[in-house]
Amino acid sequence: MATRDLNFVSFLGLALNAFTSLLIGVKVGISMSYCPSTGVINAVVMKSGSQDGFAWLEQDLEQLASLADNPFLVPILVCQHLTEAFCSFIDDNYDRLHQAEFGSGQTGIAMIGENGMPMSRGNCENPDLSVTVLGVAQHALAVEAYVRGQLITVDLIKNELLAFPWQQALYTDETRIQEQNALLLKQLDFISRTLNIALPRIDHLKQRTTVQTTAIANLLAQRNNETNRRLAESSTSIAHDTRRDSLAMKSIAILTMIFLPATFTARHLNPRKVSTGSLQYP
Repeated sequence: MATRDLNFVSFLGLALNAFTSLLIGVKVGISMSYCPSTGVINAVVMKSGSQDGFAWLEQDLEQLASLADNPFLVPILVCQHLTEAFCSFIDDNYDRLHQAEFGSGQTGIAMIGENGMPMSRGNCENPDLSVTVLGVAQHALAVEAYVRGQLITVDLIKNELLAFPWQQALYTDETRIQEQNALLLKQLDFISRTLNIALPRIDHLKQRTTVQTTAIANLLAQRNNETNRRLAESSTSIAHDTRRDSLAMKSIAILTMIFLPATFTARHLNPRKVSTGSLQYP
């Protein structure tokens, strides 16, 4: 809220910008001004994205037509929509993590398929588990930053709503303004409580992904140790076989060196005459 005096007329303006392309693909900017001397409220809504992405805003404004002249309605509607998107995002990540944990067989709980029968469990070495855990961990960090930023925005809107000089307007029904503000303040409190409840859920997601990451790292370390042990055993076995074959070849070479010359000498220096004759049978 900014205030300045110009020609004895006080102009007050409210500005809110929301950037949420990462989660819901919607960019909304609201600029509002109020002139106490005339009671005129000017509002400009700038939006970027698909036209269907703003159907919720048009529907909410139609349903809340009795509050449409309140300059704080549109910022509160944007905050409410973003809060719903954050909570839905958290629920989706819970579902992803549950499916990965159950599907890997860690919990001992079998998932029920569409036919009502238990689905076959996988194993902890399923690569989808590590991909899911990493994705959930990254999303948890992102949504936590958005939720904390949203809490600051809600507090700012609430403070500006309470400090807004409604009594300076010439054409303002005080009773009606009080009723509108009471409803909007309740909605802001509801949004704030919802965001505060979302933070412990995000912390729980972060803790579970940390545990899963540690378990996956330990499992990979065990598998690497097992592989290295088998390689060491294979190398030892090959070394033993090579040594045995080497000793056998040496033995054969020694025997050849000893007996081959003796055989040659006996063959050529002491020839034996072999006489042949006819064999007679009785």
